[in-house]
Amino acid sequence: MSAANGTVSGGDVLQFDAGLINASSKKYLTTELGTVNVNGTSLKSKQVWTLNPATADGKLFYLSNKVSKSGLTTVYRLTYDKYGKVTAEKMDEETSPDLMQKFKVEPQGDGKFAIKAETLDYLSGSGEPTCKSKSVGESESWSIQLAIHPQVNIFSVQRQQFAHLDLERDQTCQILFNENIPWGGDAVITLIYDAAASKYLIQASDDRFLNADGSLRAAKSEEALFAIEFHGENLAFKNGGKYLSVGGKDGELMTRKGTVGKEALFKLEDSYPQGVFYNLSNNKIVSMKQDIHVSANQHEETDTETFQLECAPGKTNEWAVRSSNGNYWSMEAGKQDILNNGKSKDKACIFELVYDGLEAGTLALRAKANGKFVGIKSSGPLVASGSEIGKPETFRFKLSNRPNLVLKGEHGFIGLRKNFECNRTTVDNEVIQVSYENDGTYIFRGRDPNTAWTVDGEGNYTLSEGSPEKFTLEFMKRSHCLIRASNGKLLEGKQHGEMRATGTEMKKSTLWEF
Repeated sequence: MSAANGTVSGGDVLQFDAGLINASSKKYLTTELGTVNVNGTSLKSKQVWTLNPATADGKLFYLSNKVSKSGLTTVYRLTYDKYGKVTAEKMDEETSPDLMQKFKVEPQGDGKFAIKAETLDYLSGSGEPTCKSKSVGESESWSIQLAIHPQVNIFSVQRQQFAHLDLERDQTCQILFNENIPWGGDAVITLIYDAAASKYLIQASDDRFLNADGSLRAAKSEEALFAIEFHGENLAFKNGGKYLSVGGKDGELMTRKGTVGKEALFKLEDSYPQGVFYNLSNNKIVSMKQDIHVSANQHEETDTETFQLECAPGKTNEWAVRSSNGNYWSMEAGKQDILNNGKSKDKACIFELVYDGLEAGTLALRAKANGKFVGIKSSGPLVASGSEIGKPETFRFKLSNRPNLVLKGEHGFIGLRKNFECNRTTVDNEVIQVSYENDGTYIFRGRDPNTAWTVDGEGNYTLSEGSPEKFTLEFMKRSHCLIRASNGKLLEGKQHGEMRATGTEMKKSTLWEF
C-alpha cells in the first residue's frame, strides 16, 4: 500500500498499487532483478506495480515496482527501448535516455485494460513481454487487481466529502457523500475484486453491495459489478456504459452519465482505526463533549466519545489521537493537561501505546512531549503526569469502525478452507464479524453468529460452534496491528498459509493490516 498527500480530512490518499494479470496466461506481470516476465502466480511484492501519473492531464502513467532488501527500498520503473524490449530499470542519472517510461492505461470496456507505450505499441504478455503489438488481442489485455487493503474511505473529488452508509434513508439509495471526516464503521467501504469478471464489488458496512441504480442488495449481480478506470490520481467506476457519480443535495451515489466529469471521480483514503477509550479507574468513557479538556466522564458512546488513531507513515507506535471535530489531543508547553485543540501532528500531539506488562485487553498512553503516562484526575480530566502505570493510567480501547474485519498479512489475505490460512490472493467470502467483549478482548465470528474462530489441538484456527478463541489487538503501525491469542502469543503467518499463535515479537509475519 502506498500513500500520497491527504484530502481535506487530513488522511492519506492511497496510490494505485496493483497487480497486472494477463488475459491469455492468467499470470501476473513480474519483475526480477531488472528483468520482466509474465510468470507470477500470486500477488506478491514482485508483482505489485504502482501507477503514478506521468503527465498533468492524467493520461500517461509510470509503472513502478519497489524492491526492499536489507532495510533499503529501490524503485524500478517499467521501461522499453526503441525496439519494444521491456525491462525494469532503476531510474537514476546513469540510466540511458533512450529508455522510455510512459504508458497509456486504456480501458477496454469489459473490465480489462490495454497498456500502450507512449511512443510505440501495446504491451503483450505472450512469451517475453514486448511493446510491439499493433492491435489488442487476448495477450494484450490485462486485468488490474488493486493491491491496497480493500477496506477504505472513498472521497468525492467534486463534493470534497466522504461516503458513508446512511441507514436513515429508504432502500433505494443509501450511500451518501456528505461527511467532511469519515467517521464510524458506516464510512468504511470494502472494494472486492471479482477475478472472473475483472471488476469490483462495492460493499457497504452492512455487507450489502451497491448496484448501478444506487440501491444496496445482499446478492451479487451484474448490476453490482463495476469496471474501474484510472484518471490521473483519481478513480472512476463504470457499469452498463454509465459511471457512478455523486448528485443531489445529500450526495447520492448511482450511475448517471456515460462521460466522466468531476462528479464521477473519486480518491481512496486509508481507513484509520477508530474507537472508544474506557478508563479502568472510574469505569467511564473518555469524551471531548463538554469543553476543550478531554475527560473520562461519560457512560454512552457517541461521536464525541469516539477517537481516531493516526500513525504517521514509516513510524512505529507513534500516534496522534483525533476527535470527530478534527482536532487532536494536545499538550501545551510545560503543562500536563490533555486538551482537544491540536491542529497538526506535532510532538505535543504524539502518544505511544503501551501494552507490555499490562492485563490482557488494556493499554496505557505515554505522552511524547514529557514522557509521562496519561491518567485521570479525580473528576475525570486526562493529564499526562504518571511516572508508572496504575489504574488511573490504564484504559481499554474498543475498536468501533471495523464491524467486519479483513486481515492481510505478509503472504496475503486470511481466508477459510478447512482451516484459516493467510496466503489468499483475494478477499475471502467468509466475513470476520468482530465481537467486542467487555474485558477488552475480541471474538472473531462468522456470518452465522453461532460460529466463531476456534483453535484445534495442533494450534490451527477454524470456524465452528465450539469454545471461541479470545484475541486482543495491539496497534503498532498505520492500519497494522498485532493479534495476541489467549495463550499470550502472537498470531503468526507462514508462506504456505499456516497461521498459528506462535509469535513472540513484532515482525513481518506477525503484523496484520486491517
